Amino acid sequence: MGMFLTPATRRLAGVGVELAGGALGFGAIGYLADRWIGWQTPWLAVVGVLMGFALGMYRLIRMANEISQRYDQSTPGVRGGGEGRGSDSPAGSGAPADRTEVAETDRRGQAGQDRQSGQGRGPG
Repeated sequence: MGMFLTPATRRLAGVGVELAGGALGFGAIGYLADRWIGWQTPWLAVVGVLMGFALGMYRLIRMANEISQRYDQSTPGVRGGGEGRGSDSPAGSGAPADRTEVAETDRRGQAGQDRQSGQGRGPG
């Protein structure tokens, strides 16, 4: 099964293990600190689990952004990679075209052609 995973997938899976391991590790440290202090409630263990989870999520998001940026740079025409920003964007604007605006223009243009040829709908 390992031979079918891409390097990016392996890295993200590793970060997932770090996420779980960090939560468990920080939780265990918090638990030991609770016992050392003599507290009967596991407040430091809860804080440790939350800190471990937060740090794991931070690591996961950083890694995903890094992989995404590499993909964008290596794939022309996808989310800012290469020259263009996709086939839907007007030249030079960098923003995607509004599909409803394009559809309305097409319908108006078609209706105008129908009226000129005498094939329009209804009286006119």
